[in-house]
Amino acid sequence: MFVMVVEKLFIVDAQKVLGSTDRKTLAVGITKLLTELDVFFTNTNMNALWAPLLPALVSVFALPEDESTEGAEHFVEIEKAAGYQASYSQPATHTGRKQLDPMEDIADARIFLATSLGKLSAKYPLKTIVLSMQADAVAFL
Repeated sequence: MFVMVVEKLFIVDAQKVLGSTDRKTLAVGITKLLTELDVFFTNTNMNALWAPLLPALVSVFALPEDESTEGAEHFVEIEKAAGYQASYSQPATHTGRKQLDPMEDIADARIFLATSLGKLSAKYPLKTIVLSMQADAVAFL
């Protein structure tokens, strides 16, 4: 099940996450998956997930947000009813405040990735995995 979630959700749709706070949270989460789970290096079935997951993370940093929609996500415009005011339909907790950052102790997710990969390389040789990555991802690192 974990393999399917990583393949179908993280690798494919990581670039579709919108918003700087959400992208930072995603980047920190994937970095922790890559660097703190020893199962990627001890289990041969999981070993194949590490190499595609790192370029997916690099694409979150390097590429713009993917705002494309699938065919089923198109919505029909509904005319606004007379007298309807959208301000009454907002949640009571929404007061226009700045969004909270759950990763506020991490200033830059790129630096966090670099330091985490440095710690990981002390435990496991990353050279073979990095060599199997695409050239643009290696250049970004």
